[in-house]
Amino acid sequence: MTEKTMIERSPVRIFDRAIGEGLGAGNLGVVLSRPGVGKTAFLIGLAVDQLLQGKKVLYISTKESV
Repeated sequence: MTEKTMIERSPVRIFDRAIGEGLGAGNLGVVLSRPGVGKTAFLIGLAVDQLLQGKKVLYISTKESV
């Protein structure tokens, strides 16, 4: 599967459409939920999608040390 196909078929496209084609430049999204629901997996999926598009990703965890 090519990178272009992976980007087009990503579940992130569905999420983008649901929130009106993404957050837009300069906006901040926050993911909150109880433990064990899949927040980390969701954020990793978003990060991989962005990396496939050649964009930079910053991940910050307040629970884990370097």
